[in-house]
Amino acid sequence: AIELAPKFIAPYDNLGNAFARKGDPDRAIASYNRVPLASPKFGLLNYEGRAYAYFQKGDFTAAANDFAQLTSAEKTPFIDLYHYLSKSRSGSDASSELLANAGLLDLKKWPGALIEVFLGRRGPAAAISVASGEDQLCEAQFFVAEFYMLSKNRESAIEAFKYAAKKCNFVAVERF
Repeated sequence: AIELAPKFIAPYDNLGNAFARKGDPDRAIASYNRVPLASPKFGLLNYEGRAYAYFQKGDFTAAANDFAQLTSAEKTPFIDLYHYLSKSRSGSDASSELLANAGLLDLKKWPGALIEVFLGRRGPAAAISVASGEDQLCEAQFFVAEFYMLSKNRESAIEAFKYAAKKCNFVAVERF
């Protein structure tokens, strides 16, 4: 499809997603970079795909930059969480920004419990206990693992990451 219609945008996004799921963030990023990021229809979509690929690669500064583009355009709790994690893992203090963004969200709805973990309002086990269903449990384990990483609790992080890797749906971003 890409060779037949190189200006058609969707195949690059799909190819980027496939490379990310395969565990090849560099090729995913290269695919996302082929889409004009200013495209009104697909620009934000590709910032998102590329941000997750940078996160998967461990390039947290680049991930934070792309997630920043998304947080300014759309407020979703998961984008806010990943932006916070990217900034924090790159060495920046992102607590005040997460606190400000949390004020715009209904923290009683999922994944509010996860945001509260990073704000110090709820413990990891309490956040996991309110997860409903396999998808939320996967998300809870992944974000709790990230919380443990930031807290320098490597052993607990590894256990939570193992759970997420084993139990998360194949297409879940948290599995990568």
